[in-house]
Amino acid sequence: MKGLLGRFRDRTPRCLGLACHDRGFGLARVEPDAAYCDTPEDPDALEQTVRRQRLGRHSAHLVLDEGTFRLLPTEQPDVPEAERGEAIRWQVADLVDFDVTHAVIDFCPMGDGVSHHGKPMVFAAVAPADHVRRAIHSVRRAGLRVASVGLPELALRNLAARLPEAVSGLVLLYARARSATILLVYGTHLFVARHVDVAIDDDGAGGPDTLLLEIQRALDYYDGHFALPPIRNLAVMGDMPVEDEALGYLSSQLRMEARWIPLSRFAEGLPEGGAGCARALGAAFGPPEPSPAPPPENAAGGA
Repeated sequence: MKGLLGRFRDRTPRCLGLACHDRGFGLARVEPDAAYCDTPEDPDALEQTVRRQRLGRHSAHLVLDEGTFRLLPTEQPDVPEAERGEAIRWQVADLVDFDVTHAVIDFCPMGDGVSHHGKPMVFAAVAPADHVRRAIHSVRRAGLRVASVGLPELALRNLAARLPEAVSGLVLLYARARSATILLVYGTHLFVARHVDVAIDDDGAGGPDTLLLEIQRALDYYDGHFALPPIRNLAVMGDMPVEDEALGYLSSQLRMEARWIPLSRFAEGLPEGGAGCARALGAAFGPPEPSPAPPPENAAGGA
């Protein structure tokens, strides 16, 4: 079983992304002058979509559903690179509610940050192997090949990093029907990722206030752990458009403008949203060229 963030042996250009989610799939196809997204509701519908679009035997970059893995910030273990994955496996064993013995483990840098002990920080991705196998099987059953297996947070980072605001730091809030994801991105570097089980329009469950609190916590963590300029930009995306009232509330409370970003911002032919489309599109685009490490705050005129 390959790592969650690794590639299978495949040389096909990155142009298909397939995102699993609790209501089906998002399938994104990127072409030189346009992009398209479909939202099949089940494996049978996905197979029909692949056949209708004549995508059989093409390679897709698979994005796992949030419920199939855990993404955990942790210190990078001080061991040789070849042993790092196994060291992380046991380092996070007590932080998950499943046996890590047969889990799929991978990791990626957490920005360019270090812990209070001066050690580099990483995001550890941990998933039960059978969950990953089932996701891969759904792709192959539809007639596609699997080029890579990735995470929704990194797929969304791929989109956030393409926004001009990311150059000086960006909060990305991605809203779904029953949950939301919060990312803090500086350039192409992902520093904070949070998943919140509440919808932004769920006033009964205090959705706007809960998300506001989680965004503030993410900003506090960022400010407390990384010597970087403060983030002043908030981009909002979603499976469906977010009401102007919610955007205005977040803007006034966070004192930063909340701007709605439709998928059509990234390519012609795309709708404003669609379940799984953004994550599939981010996987199809792939990671942008790495940006230089963000400057320390004092280099940008901060305290």
